[in-house]
Amino acid sequence: MEAVGPSWDPFDTVYVGGGTPSVLSPEEWETLLSSVRRYFLLAPGTEITVETNPADLDLSYLRALRENGVNRLNVGV
Repeated sequence: MEAVGPSWDPFDTVYVGGGTPSVLSPEEWETLLSSVRRYFLLAPGTEITVETNPADLDLSYLRALRENGVNRLNVGV
Protein backbone atom coordinates (compact mmCIF):
# COMPACT_ATOMS: atom_id res chain seq x y z
CA MET A 1 0.00 0.00 0.00
CA GLU A 2 2.77 2.39 0.89
CA ALA A 3 4.47 1.87 -2.47
CA VAL A 4 1.46 2.46 -4.73
CA GLY A 5 -1.09 4.36 -2.66
CA PRO A 6 0.00 7.92 -3.49
CA SER A 7 -0.19 7.28 -7.24
CA TRP A 8 -3.94 6.48 -7.27
CA ASP A 9 -6.92 8.79 -7.55
CA PRO A 10 -9.31 8.76 -4.57
CA PHE A 11 -11.34 5.58 -4.11
CA ASP A 12 -15.07 5.53 -3.46
CA THR A 13 -15.23 1.77 -2.81
CA VAL A 14 -13.13 -0.59 -0.69
CA TYR A 15 -14.01 -4.29 -0.95
CA VAL A 16 -12.36 -6.91 1.22
CA GLY A 17 -13.35 -10.34 0.03
CA GLY A 18 -12.18 -13.61 -1.35
CA GLY A 19 -11.76 -16.37 1.14
CA THR A 20 -13.27 -15.47 4.47
CA PRO A 21 -11.98 -12.13 5.74
CA SER A 22 -14.48 -12.29 8.60
CA VAL A 23 -12.05 -14.59 10.42
CA LEU A 24 -9.93 -11.48 11.11
CA SER A 25 -10.18 -10.18 14.65
CA PRO A 26 -11.51 -6.66 15.35
CA GLU A 27 -7.93 -5.61 16.12
CA GLU A 28 -6.76 -6.92 12.73
CA TRP A 29 -9.57 -5.00 11.02
CA GLU A 30 -8.50 -1.84 12.79
CA THR A 31 -4.92 -2.32 11.58
CA LEU A 32 -5.96 -3.15 8.02
CA LEU A 33 -8.44 -0.32 7.57
CA SER A 34 -6.18 2.21 9.28
CA SER A 35 -3.50 1.31 6.75
CA VAL A 36 -5.93 1.69 3.87
CA ARG A 37 -6.84 5.18 5.12
CA ARG A 38 -3.20 6.08 5.67
CA TYR A 39 -1.96 5.09 2.21
CA PHE A 40 -4.96 5.73 -0.04
CA LEU A 41 -7.22 8.71 -0.50
CA LEU A 42 -10.84 7.80 0.18
CA ALA A 43 -13.66 9.95 -1.14
CA PRO A 44 -16.29 11.19 1.32
CA GLY A 45 -18.94 8.50 1.78
CA THR A 46 -16.69 5.69 0.58
CA GLU A 47 -18.41 2.31 0.64
CA ILE A 48 -16.38 -0.18 2.69
CA THR A 49 -17.62 -3.73 2.12
CA VAL A 50 -16.52 -6.91 3.85
CA GLU A 51 -17.33 -10.40 2.64
CA THR A 52 -18.56 -12.41 5.62
CA ASN A 53 -19.56 -15.88 6.69
CA PRO A 54 -22.75 -15.81 8.80
CA ALA A 55 -21.21 -18.27 11.28
CA ASP A 56 -18.45 -15.72 12.07
CA LEU A 57 -20.83 -12.91 12.98
CA ASP A 58 -22.21 -11.78 16.31
CA LEU A 59 -23.33 -8.39 17.58
CA SER A 60 -19.98 -7.40 19.08
CA TYR A 61 -18.13 -8.34 15.88
CA LEU A 62 -20.59 -6.38 13.76
CA ARG A 63 -20.19 -3.37 16.05
CA ALA A 64 -16.40 -3.60 15.74
CA LEU A 65 -16.66 -3.65 11.94
CA ARG A 66 -18.93 -0.62 12.02
CA GLU A 67 -16.59 1.24 14.39
CA ASN A 68 -13.79 0.63 11.89
CA GLY A 69 -15.81 2.17 9.06
CA VAL A 70 -17.36 -0.89 7.44
CA ASN A 71 -20.74 0.18 6.08
CA ARG A 72 -21.71 -2.78 3.90
CA LEU A 73 -21.61 -6.56 4.28
CA ASN A 74 -21.56 -9.22 1.61
CA VAL A 75 -22.99 -12.24 3.43
CA GLY A 76 -22.33 -15.67 1.96
CA VAL A 77 -25.24 -18.07 2.25
